[in-house]
Parts: sequence; C-alpha cells; structure tokens
Amino acid sequence: MSGMLPGDCESIDIIVEVRHMEALSVAFEAEVAGEPVALSDALELRVVDRVEGTVLYEGTIAALDAHPLSVDLPKSEGGLSTLAWRVEVELPASAGNEHQASRCEVDLHWSVEEGDLAKLVPLVQTGDLTVLALLLVLACAAVGTMIAWWVRARQVVVEGAPATGKGRRAKASALLGAVFALLAAAALAWAAFGPHVRLPRSTFETGTVAIDLNGGEPVFPAGEVVLAPGSSVTREFTISNRGTADAYYRLCLADAGGGLAPALEVVIAHGDDVLFEGGFSG
Repeated sequence: MSGMLPGDCESIDIIVEVRHMEALSVAFEAEVAGEPVALSDALELRVVDRVEGTVLYEGTIAALDAHPLSVDLPKSEGGLSTLAWRVEVELPASAGNEHQASRCEVDLHWSVEEGDLAKLVPLVQTGDLTVLALLLVLACAAVGTMIAWWVRARQVVVEGAPATGKGRRAKASALLGAVFALLAAAALAWAAFGPHVRLPRSTFETGTVAIDLNGGEPVFPAGEVVLAPGSSVTREFTISNRGTADAYYRLCLADAGGGLAPALEVVIAHGDDVLFEGGFSG
C-alpha cells in the first residue's frame, strides 16, 4: 500500500490449510525485509480469526517480528485444519512527521514448529488425485528439462570435434541443467506442500504533507519596508502543497511584537477575493 497517512488501514483475507491428524502448533511471523525498519515500530498489525471472530494478535509489526505468534490447532479427525484469517495493517493517527516518506517491506510466514513436523500427514493420501497430479507435473517438468539439456549437449558434441573441451563443457552444462531442474522441482514441491508458507514483499509506504510558504522567503524582509501614517505596501506571495496528500492549510500571523504591531492593519487577498481584512490581532 502506498501513500499511507495517519489513520489509514489496509487488510487482506488469507486462508492457510494445514494437513495433520494430531494436535500441533503453527507459528506466524511478520519478518521485516526492507528498510527503514523504524516504520515497523509505528505500523499496527491486527490478526483476526474470521470464523471465530476473535483477535489473535494486536501490536506493532516490529513486535511480531521479534516474538512470532503461536497458534495451537487441536486434533483433526478429517486430516485438515483451515486458518481463515484477516490481517490488518494500520498507520495510527498518532504517527508523527518522522514517518513521512517511509517504506517498510514485510514477509508473512506460517510454519509448523520443528517438534511438530512428524505430525503432518503424508503429502499424497489415498484418493488425493490433485496433489498427485501436481507432483507428477513437477516431476515431468524436471525430466523434460533434463532431456532437453542432454539432447543439446549431444548435438554440440556431434557438430564439434570429439573429445574437445567444447564437448566436455556441453556435457557439464547438461549435468548442471539436470541438477538445477531437479532443485527447481523440489523447491516448488516444498513451497506448495512443505511445512512452511510465505507471503513475500508486502510493501507499505507513507505519504507526505508539505505546505510551502513563499519558498521559505519572508514576505516582507527585514528593513525593506518603511511606513508613514496613511501609507501602505503590497507584496505577493505563494502557498503550495508539495506533499503527496491533499491537505488543508491555515494562514495566520504569529509572534507579532513591537509598539507598531497594534496600529497596523492587513489585507490578504486571493485574486479579487478578500480572504481577510483587519488588525494584526485578528
């Protein structure tokens, strides 16, 4: 989410399926992956069980990063428990200007604790054709990649001189390709069915509010204006919003001092529209 301002909130509904028979624990962690981490101290995270309506966690992202949440799942007769959660992230209204134009990247993790790994059911169960089909696809993709690399290596050997460095390099390339293909298939299978689920790179960026008055220059520089009774002086100045968010501004006189201040009158106009006319005290 980009352009967050104090009071803004973003939420996402997530479903995580855990295949198990015995009671076990699932850990939930919000890992801060990007800088500056200071924003993670301000962002409030709230986890709600959408089925029970209970709040499982409420605190800052930084606190959850330091101390992951642990959720106990009771024994499952059907072999499957479903975590239906709503994860909400809010920049509280109390957030100060130090968090303007800040960025925070968060990886959300769900994992089965190490002591409970043996309690997970096998990946492929009787009648579970969907899981079996996906594993077969992964295996076929790995084997197909191996064959393609090997055929290419054979072609290079045939086209080049036998026993040359080129042929040996081609065979080595084919072997490396086969290894990479198997590793990719294993990684995909682990990501799909392993004891760990990861939702990477949730990005939160704050907006800015920046009101500029006359480019920082005084409207009436010191020593430039000399007044006599009945005389006046006029100056033009600009007000602009250089931030990313819409904002209201209020123009006022402050710290008016000196013996002349009570006698001066001021008129502020925007084009033909008179915004204010009166004494300094008004």
